[in-house]
Amino acid sequence: MRNYRQNTTGRTLQPRQVRVTGVLDMIRHSSRSFLLKLEDGTEVRGAVKTREQVEELKQFLGKKLLVLGRAVYGVSGKLLRIDAEGFESGEGQPRLFAKVPTGREVRPAPVRTKRALLQQQGVSAFFGTWPGEETDEDFERMLAELRG
Repeated sequence: MRNYRQNTTGRTLQPRQVRVTGVLDMIRHSSRSFLLKLEDGTEVRGAVKTREQVEELKQFLGKKLLVLGRAVYGVSGKLLRIDAEGFESGEGQPRLFAKVPTGREVRPAPVRTKRALLQQQGVSAFFGTWPGEETDEDFERMLAELRG
């Protein structure tokens, strides 16, 4: 079962704020990481910044936990981890938070072109327009002066 949105652009998806609820299944003190088991059996890895947060997690081991943090995605669009910023009891939380958060692609703003440039055709579209207001006679006189 695919539990992530496939990223077809090859660009890394931007991290985003998420809320995820699951049972705290594992805490690893040495790497300050944890593992949540979601209702559908999916495992979500997470990380905390401080040792104090690791100690705070201990009270939720084997219980439902709501993790507040930033989801980090790989190029494939798959969730790599959640960088946790806070925790709460997961009891009574909406089932909406019991799913793997999907990534969102940030698309660049479209490039806008001037309508006049799109309407030009021929040589003027490639080189631009003639800069002067000279007549044909003035132009021929200038060419004659250049040739000597």
